[in-house]
Amino acid sequence: MRITLLFCLSVMLFTGLSGQQTTRFTEPYEPLKRGQDWMDLGLFHEAQRSLDDFLHQRRPAQEILSLQQEELAGLMMAQAGIRSDDPQGERNLLEFARSSSPDPMGNQALLEAADFYFNARDYGQAIHFYEMVNLRGMGETQRSDALFKKGYCHFVRKEFAKAKSAFSSIRDVRNDFYYPTNYYYGMTQFFEGDYDDAIISFRRVESSPKYAKYMPYVISQILFAQQKYDELIAYAELKIDGSVENEAEIRQLLGRCYFEKGEYTKALPHLAYYADRNGSMQAADFYQLGYCQYQSGQYDQSIKNLEPLSRSDDELGQQALFILGDAYLKSGDKVAARNAFRQVAKMSHVPALAEESLFLFAKLSYDVRADREAITALSQIPEKSSHHLEAQTMLGNLLVKTGDIEYALDYLSEANLKTPQLKEAYQKVHYRKAIQLRQEGNPESALPYLKKSLSAPVDLLTKTLATFQLGDLYHQAGDYRKSIDELGKFLTLAKTVDDLPEESSIALANYIQGYNFLKTDNHNRALGYFQEAVAGIKTSIGRIRSSSIRNNVLGDAIIRTGDCYFKNNRYPEALKFYHEAIESRYAGFHYAQYQSALILGLQGKPYDKVIELEQLISSFPNSDFADDALYEIGNTYLELGKMKEAVAPFSKLVKSYRKTSDLVNAAYLKLGLIAYNQGDLQEAIRQYKLVLTNNPDENERRACLAALEEIYVRDLSSPDDYLALLEKSGYNVSDSSRDSLNFKSADNLYESGAYEKAIQAYTQYLDRYPNGVNVLQAHFRRAESHSVLKQFDEALADYEEVIGRGVSRYYEVALDKAAIIAYNHQRDYTKAFTYYQLLEEAAGDEVTRFEAQLGSLRSAYRIGREDDVLAMADKVLANQQVNTSQKGQAMFYKGKVLYDRKQFDLAMPLLKEVVVKVQNELKGESHFLIADIYFKQRQFDLAREWCLQSNQKIPEYEDWVARCVLLLSDIFVEEKDLFNARAALEGLLDNYQGDETIRQAAKDRLAQIGVLENKANRLVIPEKNGLLELQEESDQ
Repeated sequence: MRITLLFCLSVMLFTGLSGQQTTRFTEPYEPLKRGQDWMDLGLFHEAQRSLDDFLHQRRPAQEILSLQQEELAGLMMAQAGIRSDDPQGERNLLEFARSSSPDPMGNQALLEAADFYFNARDYGQAIHFYEMVNLRGMGETQRSDALFKKGYCHFVRKEFAKAKSAFSSIRDVRNDFYYPTNYYYGMTQFFEGDYDDAIISFRRVESSPKYAKYMPYVISQILFAQQKYDELIAYAELKIDGSVENEAEIRQLLGRCYFEKGEYTKALPHLAYYADRNGSMQAADFYQLGYCQYQSGQYDQSIKNLEPLSRSDDELGQQALFILGDAYLKSGDKVAARNAFRQVAKMSHVPALAEESLFLFAKLSYDVRADREAITALSQIPEKSSHHLEAQTMLGNLLVKTGDIEYALDYLSEANLKTPQLKEAYQKVHYRKAIQLRQEGNPESALPYLKKSLSAPVDLLTKTLATFQLGDLYHQAGDYRKSIDELGKFLTLAKTVDDLPEESSIALANYIQGYNFLKTDNHNRALGYFQEAVAGIKTSIGRIRSSSIRNNVLGDAIIRTGDCYFKNNRYPEALKFYHEAIESRYAGFHYAQYQSALILGLQGKPYDKVIELEQLISSFPNSDFADDALYEIGNTYLELGKMKEAVAPFSKLVKSYRKTSDLVNAAYLKLGLIAYNQGDLQEAIRQYKLVLTNNPDENERRACLAALEEIYVRDLSSPDDYLALLEKSGYNVSDSSRDSLNFKSADNLYESGAYEKAIQAYTQYLDRYPNGVNVLQAHFRRAESHSVLKQFDEALADYEEVIGRGVSRYYEVALDKAAIIAYNHQRDYTKAFTYYQLLEEAAGDEVTRFEAQLGSLRSAYRIGREDDVLAMADKVLANQQVNTSQKGQAMFYKGKVLYDRKQFDLAMPLLKEVVVKVQNELKGESHFLIADIYFKQRQFDLAREWCLQSNQKIPEYEDWVARCVLLLSDIFVEEKDLFNARAALEGLLDNYQGDETIRQAAKDRLAQIGVLENKANRLVIPEKNGLLELQEESDQ
């Protein structure tokens, strides 16, 4: 409102004075006239200077300044001081008013100050001056003006009683202030709740062109405040014709009336009309509109209008979130619904809503397999709740099914197992944990979990399976007697259980039991179990999905059946099973072919034996039994007296398998013997010397030295040459017995398990005999002793000594163990890679060669040798020894390298195989990488799906689940869904207490989301400055 300032009195006085002046007096009054001009122009500082000049100019003695002239100048000085924000302005004005009283000019100064502050909207100061103005003696218009403004100041400051007092004294005066006074008087009554008196005042102003257009809205507000909803509806429906002022606000009131009456369909168009014209609204507006849309089935629109309340921590916010959750649920978005109910459950404004929401959150968490949160929430449902029984049933099922086994175990360890459901869960969860540990290669840790599972034998199938696993564990640990007992129990239980899994079948139990008796040298009992295993697998071969059981287990059981017959000298039966293994090309058929050849020899068919062995060598030169076959052919020819023919297989053995076979020294000894028998003593000496330079064991060394001694001493009569040879080779004849005794003493300690003493004894031996005949074996045995005592650094040093001496019977084992120590304990992956590479080259069998390839792959990945990772991964994947889990690991390492190289299309199929084949941390990382690839490719639907599945698919790898939640939040942000982005992060911080870097990342993202929310905020919070916000025209 702008109020025009009147200076009637001052202008009149100045005009009168001007008219009386003569030409002689014009010049002295010029500063006064100039001050008035500056005032009119709003240049108050200039006006002050002119007026000051006027009041203090020197005049002739005969000139006397009149009182009117002085007061006029003083008034204008006071006015200029107030208007120029002079710090002394108010004090000067008050002093002028005091000194001028009771002259009207002093009152005029106070009124001037009041009007100035009024127009400056400084209503407190305006009231201060209006209170000092003397209204007596004023004209009606001026008095009405002052009282109206005073009342208006009180009204805006919500001082309604004082406003009413000011307005009431002039509300009946018919002048320019009649309508505005009654309008604001009515508003005062309205705010004080005196609606009837307010209506009377508003009726007075209906005839005013200026205020008539406001009346429909004002009257509608009054009727709404009086809760006269039907009357308001009847009145307002006739007013909304498109021409009325505040039509949107009137329609909002109509919508609210219908809302209060529960007529949400009728309320909706009015509330929506208002919302369409007001992008920002107050909390109640969003709630009512969103609720009506929810009731009308417009869930997407309802969600849009309820979301702005999601951060309101009050009763309305809690109610809005509950409706929001149900709207999400009805629109099929369980994830968002779960987020909403989670928030409602944490709020305390409406306890009933919190309790209901906790159950709904638990149920949805159960449905979407957010197992950890579901378990926690279900366990919090109080016994008095109507949902308690259902919650307990769901809890029992979830504990059994959850992939988050650790959390389930923690819960069960503290839970009171008073219900059958929880006891069964205890049994099954401990069984599952045992299986998980076995799959991770940690069988020793699995044992106590199996025993705990069997301590609660509620479910017969689980009891049966646990018994099988216990028997298998004992077998793997070499405790064959206990394994026999447990598998015997299993075979009894299995008769009463249907649908046993193939990996815990009766046939497999018979197979393991056969090995138990085989290991305890009871070949007759072993035979029966192997035969049962073979028959069982063959009977159900069509239903067995595992290729390992169909091929490897069946083939091995057939071969072991042949072995049992072989041990019992039942050669025809043994040949039958060996030939079956050979014809079917089962794993190990090379062994079966070798055994068949031995039987031919035992049956008096030496030439058939040789032919069979030669076929093995020619067909499979890389077979683990190729060197054995060559050695056996040579021996067979020797037995037949065909020394010339025997030379070829022995020579081929030392030439082709020198780095991989432990029969090389034995072949050298045979070649030396043949040369000796043929009279070629120098050739015999050469062959025997090769033994001495090839790391012989003690038996080989003794045989070799005995042969050389015979040649040099008896045949050549050259004992000095023999002694020279011994000295050159590091053998001291005088010390040989002491050497052997000292080594044997240390070896006895080793064999008895006294490893610490054995280490001391081997060390003394090595110190005394640094070139002794048993140095190599001493280093190896000392390394083994250190390993048993977990003194891995010392063990590695000895293994490396063995490796450094070249190929020997200990070389392969030393490489294997050195690589393991370097990788697992020293974390020296470069050294581990080197040893695994050497082991792959030196491996004497395919199993060891494969383990070397796998170790090389892991080591290469650790040291970032990407090209080697790709090469070794391909080797592992192509190796027939690879199992499902190992194949998955190789795919992970290859896929991760391709991911790092941003070759996402090549990485993706590999990583997807990993999550199927692997049950360790690599599965969790692969799951995340797949989601991240989709995110980087901006395939947000697929990325979100993989992130949401993390709770179900990889719950035991909580760090990777947490990273998936971070990524999920990023996806929601990209999709402008800040509600679910925030909810995801808040849920993470509530439930994840792991890696602090992940938690900090969540906090950082929350801060960023807060900034985005503030930018997008449509929620208006009324200002609390103590003043009313009024909608008025510019002039009153």
